[in-house]
Amino acid sequence: MRRPHLNDEGLCGGCAGSRPFKRTGSVNKLANSWQGRPLLDHLLRTIAEADFADCIVVTGAAYRSDIFGLLARAPHAREAFNQDADQGMGTSIAVGIAAIAGAPLGAFICLGDMPLVTTSDFGNLAAALTREVTVVRPTYNGLPGHPVLFGRRHFGQLARLEGDTGASSIIANLPEGLCWR
Repeated sequence: MRRPHLNDEGLCGGCAGSRPFKRTGSVNKLANSWQGRPLLDHLLRTIAEADFADCIVVTGAAYRSDIFGLLARAPHAREAFNQDADQGMGTSIAVGIAAIAGAPLGAFICLGDMPLVTTSDFGNLAAALTREVTVVRPTYNGLPGHPVLFGRRHFGQLARLEGDTGASSIIANLPEGLCWR
């Protein structure tokens, strides 16, 4: 099987790491070591291997300095600062979508704390995106998972997100265009 080069597909990836995690308090879990490297570093390396057209990491004031250090080791990634990160994940997604350069076919919304996502995972999701299937979301043990791939037609809605529900409202209102993998 050929390794997917998502740049060929005109796709981009974005990671959210902009506000404190409720379970870890003042500790930025994305900078915590897992298997000898910071947690976020695993996902950034996978995105680099997948060869996205663009990689945007959304930061907020709370952990910006921690994440900046990780971005310095990831030349393929760039920061988009969310000044309203404390208002919820929706604002981070909106900031990331607004930072996209060009007109890619779609964008992956990734959580920064997912070190086990592989280039094959990204490739399988990208393969399912079509004109009819405009949102692709994986499942794990029958439950919806991440990363989620949104076709370009949803960028306007994503750019207007607010609050802490992320993009679930878009997914809930589009069952006919959703492909669960």
